Amino acid sequence: MEHEMRETFDALRAPEEVKDRTRAAVARQVRRRKRLRPLMATACFAVVVVTLGGWRAYFTPAAVISVDINPSVELEVNRFDRVLSLEGLGDDGEALAAALNVRFRDYRTALEEILSSGAVTECLAQGEELSIAVVDLTGNGSGELLSGVEACAAATPGAHCYAADYGDVSDAHSCGLSYGKYSAYLALRALDPTITAEEVQGMTMREIRARIAALGGDDSDVPAGSQETWQGAGAGHGQEHGRGHRGGC
Repeated sequence: MEHEMRETFDALRAPEEVKDRTRAAVARQVRRRKRLRPLMATACFAVVVVTLGGWRAYFTPAAVISVDINPSVELEVNRFDRVLSLEGLGDDGEALAAALNVRFRDYRTALEEILSSGAVTECLAQGEELSIAVVDLTGNGSGELLSGVEACAAATPGAHCYAADYGDVSDAHSCGLSYGKYSAYLALRALDPTITAEEVQGMTMREIRARIAALGGDDSDVPAGSQETWQGAGAGHGQEHGRGHRGGC
């Protein structure tokens, strides 16, 4: 019986030619995988680089839109015109920012929600002035973004849009002010050195401009108007205050 079973299994064994072909096929597969391994690694690396690069580009702020009337809020916007964050400055600004959900939305939609909010419309109804500064963070200019902001604010009475200098933004935040109020604060401090950033935080843009006028200053020191107005005949004095007194609260 055992002898018969051995003969049966011997009959089932593959011929040497089949074995050789099988071994050759396996060897070819191994060599092929070795050749493909570096290519697959390169492809995976490229996917990672593109993915991380796109992620970084999306979440890198390209501009800041500072909206000031009291409340004051600032929008961080990426190169795709999407809002990365909405920050309120001062109690009123923080309350407004907390009431809106605009993250990752188009900045135009976010700006429309801000301008139509009860806090802003109430101030406008009382004759307050609205200042919207567009701050480019990339060095590529803010012309297109400024045009978009101006279009959004075109129907808002008392709204003034202008391009701002990034160099002043970090100084503004160190004082707890948005760019718009910081610029106004510098102009007022040039006339009244006793004024503090804390006092300005609770003032509206109209109150700041009125205070400047009362001290014999020119309210053109406070940026209000289009980019052309800011760079026009009255701009030199305003820029002198805005930059000559940079730093410190």
